[in-house]
Amino acid sequence: MPMLAGIAMMPHGNDVLAPKDEETKRLAELLRWIEKEFSGLDAYVLVTPHNLRMSDHIGVVFA
Repeated sequence: MPMLAGIAMMPHGNDVLAPKDEETKRLAELLRWIEKEFSGLDAYVLVTPHNLRMSDHIGVVFA
């Protein structure tokens, strides 16, 4: 029976691909760690806020 193995909230963007400061470098390291942790899973669900941008709110869209 499938079960939830983990969950991760992963901010991203060009800054993470080419970190310019220590805080962003740390974020990039954490994202690589998440990649390794999830790499052995058979399946995963990706939830993304893309396609809708809302300032001051988080939107949940089913489309």
